[in-house]
Amino acid sequence: MKNKNIYLDNHASTQIDKRVYDAMKPFLNQIYGNPHSESHSHGWISKNFIDIARSKIAKTIKSRVDEIFFTSGATESNNLILKGLALSQKNKDHIITCVSEHKCILESCKFLEKIGCKVTYLKIDKNGDIDLNILNKKINNKTLLVSIMHVNNEIGTIHPLKRIGEICKKKKVLFHTDASQSLGKLKFDVNYLNVDFASFSSHKIYGPQGIGGLFIRKKNNFKITPLLSGGGQENGLRSGTIPTVLCVGFGQAVELIERERNKNMKKIKELKKIFLDKLVKNKIDFFLNGKNSVDNNINITFPGTDGAFLFSKLHNISISSGAACGSGSGETSYVLKELGVTSNNAKSTLRIGIGKNNNKNELLYLAKKIIKILKKKIMVKINFLDENKKINVIDAKDGSSLLEVAKKNNVNLEGTCGGEMLCSTCHVYILSEHIDNLNKQTIEEKEILALTKNLKKTSRLACQIKITGKLEGLIFSIA
Repeated sequence: MKNKNIYLDNHASTQIDKRVYDAMKPFLNQIYGNPHSESHSHGWISKNFIDIARSKIAKTIKSRVDEIFFTSGATESNNLILKGLALSQKNKDHIITCVSEHKCILESCKFLEKIGCKVTYLKIDKNGDIDLNILNKKINNKTLLVSIMHVNNEIGTIHPLKRIGEICKKKKVLFHTDASQSLGKLKFDVNYLNVDFASFSSHKIYGPQGIGGLFIRKKNNFKITPLLSGGGQENGLRSGTIPTVLCVGFGQAVELIERERNKNMKKIKELKKIFLDKLVKNKIDFFLNGKNSVDNNINITFPGTDGAFLFSKLHNISISSGAACGSGSGETSYVLKELGVTSNNAKSTLRIGIGKNNNKNELLYLAKKIIKILKKKIMVKINFLDENKKINVIDAKDGSSLLEVAKKNNVNLEGTCGGEMLCSTCHVYILSEHIDNLNKQTIEEKEILALTKNLKKTSRLACQIKITGKLEGLIFSIA
């Protein structure tokens, strides 16, 4: 297990199923005709296989075949519905969505607001749920669409689509859902759930990346403006050559994931329990974010733990701290923020996505590694020189910051940034005679120091320095 990289980021993407891969192979070099070429057999054959894939998806979600449209993925599907509907309407310009929706929904809504649409963002409670009474009240005679995801991509909360659909149907408002995280985990029937539009992505269900689907219920009272100009493929909604090989893979993946859904989710539920039971048994302090969540999701916070430190110790395990689409932004999860999770706790949060290919040993390995990291009692002696020039020796835990250590031991750092590095000066100095014992300054520290005129050249923003054994015995002065 030590040399193996364990994959537990199945919210972001999944490993393509071998049976899906095998079904796709002939379309890479044997069946390669353009499915839109109607004058020869190569085109007819490709089109036939696309029709078969379309039928498999329709059968799974209980729709008509001509209600399934291929896109590049759920992001495109979501954009097409929100923007395409709004751009085609003259009398209705109000959209209702939720603050915890996927970024592509929220960004699409921001775009629509800029061109004059009105958007209502429903709040969520501490469990990630929306208030259906508020939803009902927010719908007015200008409301065009309600867009609420089925399963949240960060915390796994399952929204009550059937009840939302009933409200929309009664109010004669269109209803869209992003079902990327629910297909293959929950039964998805467009008629039972009362949805008018639904978006999907192949790579969430062990299919190929770069292909997705959009369900559009056949009605005569709305029009969708295409976002792409071209040959008018997909009934004029989505121009561009449909990739036969990806459609075949997507169709096969949908068929397999639905056929094996109960078996897969039973296994995944057991793996989740094994992982959490191990943490509980070892008295690890944690809490889960979101309730009524799908079993493959574990959004877990370890209060008081430095997230960057924890991630650095889990380098051979692929997990995330939030949504993949937002990684690299440097910001904490907006979903956790809406839940009421503090900034510090958000930084101490892991998103673990269990998949059908994971096993008991992998989840136990992750649990044991987390336990070992959190229980590891590496204590470093840090010396604070107070205002009276008296040295105060403090035991600090490996991985904590000087700010955390100071607060825990009632040492007044007299800074103004509160640990968020918002101030231009810092009143905690590492005495210059010890500066050579430190690692090189990071780029971020250099940039901040360049703005800090009152600090000595040998000073660092010490409150942000992580405690390690290399700091043993260093003396810090409170200026």
